[in-house]
Amino acid sequence: MNVPDGTHAAGAEPGSDDQRRLTYDRIDHAYPDWSPPAGGQRLAFYVHHSSTTRSIHTINADGTNPQRLTDEQTLDASPVWSPDGTQILFSRGDDVWVMDADGAEQGSANVQRLTDDPARDIMPAWRP
Repeated sequence: MNVPDGTHAAGAEPGSDDQRRLTYDRIDHAYPDWSPPAGGQRLAFYVHHSSTTRSIHTINADGTNPQRLTDEQTLDASPVWSPDGTQILFSRGDDVWVMDADGAEQGSANVQRLTDDPARDIMPAWRP
């Protein structure tokens, strides 16, 4: 997902070699995941703002409509689209959370904690 300087989101739709730069800021972007169905129309990723803050973002495959989905002062990372494209699973700190993919109503019932134990629950994945 990173271009040669290692800081910008770049992507090519699955099955395509047409890689292009999608973001133009000076912040690190990581862990991209294309939305379903095959050929994905949106890319979810996290932005590393500081050593204590990361947030989940999405952007259209053509680089339009960037959205910041989480706005907590936490370590949100590793976003993964649900198979139907309606939700995004992600890690926040040492736990796994889920939210609606449109990011609506942050801080409400839209964002739900799924794990709460002393183990480090990171790098979530959907199970078929």
